Amino acid sequence: MALGRDRRVGGAGLADVDARGIRHRGRAALRREDAGPRGTVRVEIADSCHECVHGHLDLSEEAFRAIGDYDAGIIDTSYVPVASPTVPPLSFRFKDGSSAYWAALQVLDAGVRLRSVELRVGANWVALSLTEYGYWLAPGYVGPGPFTIRVTDTTGRTATVSGIAMHPMEVQRTSARLR
Repeated sequence: MALGRDRRVGGAGLADVDARGIRHRGRAALRREDAGPRGTVRVEIADSCHECVHGHLDLSEEAFRAIGDYDAGIIDTSYVPVASPTVPPLSFRFKDGSSAYWAALQVLDAGVRLRSVELRVGANWVALSLTEYGYWLAPGYVGPGPFTIRVTDTTGRTATVSGIAMHPMEVQRTSARLR
């Protein structure tokens, strides 16, 4: 089954360290084009895969089924980064367990590496830190929301989005794009 080149199916976890010893922390939102026995699929690297050996991807079930026999468990694939991905507007998801006192936020559909994510708390911007599991962690109390969020990629493009509610595990879609 060959999928359209701009169709994103599921996500993937990338091995923490590649053959050159380079850590892949911070690769949340990187997209890869994966080719397997059944065709090609585009996935978003959403987190790290600690148990994976270098070069391995832990694909979502949907992405795996698109390129190979899911029951095989492991298949040979090849993958390359997508240079200029076509991405939908930004979406956000608070991690399960997030609250006014502990919050972890995932930025979806950025299409590129992010340099920073900040929450507006009162009159101040609070910088979040990227975790190895692909969420941006608040340093402490952030309040109940709704939030204004500022996202900056590694090239300096930004997007500021208001009205993101503290609804853990709910994907909140927006019309915002990095510019």
